[in-house]
Amino acid sequence: MLDFHGKNVRGRSFEGRDLSGADFSQADVRGADFSNAVLREASFEGSLMGVTVRVGVTLLVVSMLVSVATGAAIGLFWLAVIKRAASSDWRDVFAALLAGAAVIAFLGVLIGKGLRTAFRIYVLGFSAAVLFDMAVTYAIAGELRLTTEMLDLFLLFVLFVPAALAGVLARITGGEFGAWSLIVVAATGGWAAGRTSGGVAAVVVMGILVVLARRALKADQRDQFLRGLSTTIVARFGTRFRGADLSGANFRGVAVDHADLTDATTTGTVWDEATDHS
Repeated sequence: MLDFHGKNVRGRSFEGRDLSGADFSQADVRGADFSNAVLREASFEGSLMGVTVRVGVTLLVVSMLVSVATGAAIGLFWLAVIKRAASSDWRDVFAALLAGAAVIAFLGVLIGKGLRTAFRIYVLGFSAAVLFDMAVTYAIAGELRLTTEMLDLFLLFVLFVPAALAGVLARITGGEFGAWSLIVVAATGGWAAGRTSGGVAAVVVMGILVVLARRALKADQRDQFLRGLSTTIVARFGTRFRGADLSGANFRGVAVDHADLTDATTTGTVWDEATDHS
């Protein structure tokens, strides 16, 4: 029997090998490739699965960059709204109030119902806000126009998906870096928002990113979309069991959502006690 108990096989390839009965319990198998391997009755009990440190750092850096972009966009948008609200032109004030109301409504649904529900409502709300702004302006001033705030509003909402996903990915891939990885990603977004428009936007960005990420990590139904998307990405770069024969294998105490089990044979596989270590 092959004994890898407690060993570091991070990033190694076992593709296509016959590893029936092998002991990988308590081993570090992050980034290892077991695609098409035969792992009947093998034990992975308590093993560490997921991405390698290098991939984890890469995803963390990308998450921070996405968070910065989102924070900066939010800050610039809010500055534009405030500036237009102080305009002497009623059309500018009307557009600013409409955009501001749309943001507040979106954030309210986002916090209360989750990202997917918020975006469903956003599709209708954004369309209605644009049409209402154009209709009122045309009815009173006799002109059709689309303000830049409405276009910025679209970009702002679109950026929320990758930003929220970045927070979840940061925590899942953080691993040995600890829970602070989520805070770092949220803080960079808040910093970017603060640099462009001040403290209020910074607090809003940080707070929302932390709330959404924590809810997704706790498998809250409101943010299952984020959870599923993030685990799919992690599994893609994590421990791979694509097409492997895992009949009777033991996965007790393993974060199986950090592994790619696509097309794997799992007859009799034991993972009913598996836990999520994210």
